[in-house]
Amino acid sequence: MDINDVQEFSIEEGRQKLKFILVEVTNGIDKKLLVRMHHADNIYHVDMLHAMEADLKSSGLKAKGLGGWYADIYNSIKTIEIYGSSKGLGQEPDREETIRIVKRAFPGFQVS
Repeated sequence: MDINDVQEFSIEEGRQKLKFILVEVTNGIDKKLLVRMHHADNIYHVDMLHAMEADLKSSGLKAKGLGGWYADIYNSIKTIEIYGSSKGLGQEPDREETIRIVKRAFPGFQVS
């Protein structure tokens, strides 16, 4: 797997209250920021990172967790509200960059 093959954003379908992590993935030369989402039940932000690290291990790519947060998604009014931070990973260093990544994944949604 090449670093460019890793999706910038992935989401578990069918949930409205979600956890996010911001991850920097590198092949030792190039870096890419990624967002991962998961339903808020029964998983910690750091567990999301560990699962991603395991998925990338065989490809030689490395992942570094930069922070985590929560979001409420309201599909009917096309709105995403991002808030809070991860106890295990802390808050991502640049919330505005996070919002830009989420907006690219959800065109037409208001993200704040």
